[in-house]
Amino acid sequence: RWGGEEFLVVGHGYDDEGACELACRVLESVSEEPMRLPGGLSLRVTCSLGFSPLPWVASDGSQLSREQALNLADVALYLSKLEGRNRGYGVFPGPDPDGAGRMTDLGMDPQSLRLENGKGVRLVALAGPDLPS
Repeated sequence: RWGGEEFLVVGHGYDDEGACELACRVLESVSEEPMRLPGGLSLRVTCSLGFSPLPWVASDGSQLSREQALNLADVALYLSKLEGRNRGYGVFPGPDPDGAGRMTDLGMDPQSLRLENGKGVRLVALAGPDLPS
């Protein structure tokens, strides 16, 4: 448990594609079975995800600290919640064509992720499974 209702999963040895596959499996697993409540009631639950690689190494060899990478994952989580929940966003090192090192200056708000997508970061969106009504 990372804090409040947040949980932290560390997946060692995953590349970008593997991290996205793990995130999809988490989205599916959480929403798969209704949560049983007292009195025989059940409740469908979903989750929102934010994730990033650790270590974070850009194509030019520059790195973000562990805290910076976790902050990016937290911002991506917030973006998932803003987009309507039951989804995830991954933030990965992206191309930085002008070499300005933008990722180290990235502001910690969801809009900055969108603005830097394709520059200092690469933002990957995942949708959770559709739930029955």
